[in-house]
Amino acid sequence: MHRRIAMKPFGLAVVLSFFLTGLLVSQIHEDKLSSTNEGKLFIRFGYDHSYRSSSAYVSKSTSKRNASATVYPAGWSDVLLAGIGYEYSNRLYFDLTYEYMNGLSYSRSEVWKTTMTDRFYTHVASEYKAHELTLRANYFVNDNRKDDPIYFVGGVTFSAQPVKNRFVDEDENETVITETSYRRFAAGPVAGVGVFWETGILSFMTELTIGSKFSLWKKEVSETSINISVSPVLRIRDF
Repeated sequence: MHRRIAMKPFGLAVVLSFFLTGLLVSQIHEDKLSSTNEGKLFIRFGYDHSYRSSSAYVSKSTSKRNASATVYPAGWSDVLLAGIGYEYSNRLYFDLTYEYMNGLSYSRSEVWKTTMTDRFYTHVASEYKAHELTLRANYFVNDNRKDDPIYFVGGVTFSAQPVKNRFVDEDENETVITETSYRRFAAGPVAGVGVFWETGILSFMTELTIGSKFSLWKKEVSETSINISVSPVLRIRDF
């Protein structure tokens, strides 16, 4: 199942995450030596246009003995996001972001058996949405964001995905419909690059990130995403 999804984005996300982790450890160590840091609290909300490519099992029921199929939903999806961030220093920014993905679907039909008198068809359909929570760290390349607003993104995403599967088996005599609904959970790294447009109390963040997620507890889904986002950022407190 997992061979269907190219692993290059996943590998790049992991490498960038480790690279960013090293920068963060170094930055935190330097900041501890200084007592002049001023923390700032932000909230942000925005829009993410996300291309997602998945490989997933579609099962007729929760029983392992029942038939299943592998499907490959892929396409662009609209994602709404909201989060809260903390500016630890001029170069280090943490945030916790919630995202809602409005859904991807896949369907296919095939003839799986033909006799002299009958033909047997199977129609498979799968649809899922996503509620995702991402813990991120942003590392800025310059203390002065107006001179150089570029930053690197690294983090980990946890995803809860309501899933609906539908099997339709039919022949010349009857049609049997089997539907299942459940919630699966997935997690994985995210990494990328962004630009922080600091304009005062209300600023803006634009990002290009990539990520990969794998289902937890059982090998059911693998997903790769490319995300383009823009979000206003409102400073709500200095302390």
